[in-house]
Amino acid sequence: MFKMTVAIHYFASASVHNFFFLSLPSFLLSYRQLPN
Repeated sequence: MFKMTVAIHYFASASVHNFFFLSLPSFLLSYRQLPN
């Protein structure tokens, strides 16, 4: 039970990190393309 909770927590944090790492470059690109 404890191992399952740790695995779920680790997978959730990893997916959150992946989401940030994947969305940040595209966000910066779209931000740079906006007219100042």
